[in-house]
Amino acid sequence: MPEYDERLTVPVYWWPIAAVCVLLLGAEVAAGFGWPVAVITYAVLAAFIAALFLNWGARVRVAGGALHAGKARLPFSAMGDVSALTPESARRLRGDRQAFVFARPYLKYAVRIEVRDPDDPTAYWLIFTRRPESLARTLARART
Repeated sequence: MPEYDERLTVPVYWWPIAAVCVLLLGAEVAAGFGWPVAVITYAVLAAFIAALFLNWGARVRVAGGALHAGKARLPFSAMGDVSALTPESARRLRGDRQAFVFARPYLKYAVRIEVRDPDDPTAYWLIFTRRPESLARTLARART
């Protein structure tokens, strides 16, 4: 059983906004054509947006002696200091090339996890989450 489990999905309010965008863009593209072209245009646009939003979903878990962020895995033995970050701090670190960054465009908060594995060129992991304090607490407790 995981000690921490968070399913990340795009905010619900993004879906109606996307639907309006599909309607407007579809009307623009399909203007002047018959209804079969309009139907195909709307179907393609809606499928593209749905696939994009569903692909942005992910999972962050602490289980089995490791942190799992999507498909990436960091064992407790390789973890150093853990700290929850403010949105400003997380934004500044988002483009750091020394870090492994697990981000989604709809998340503001993050947790910074120092990597203490000498064979790993990554200095730290930056994991974006909706509950940074809870994740940081769970990782600190699990490491000890």
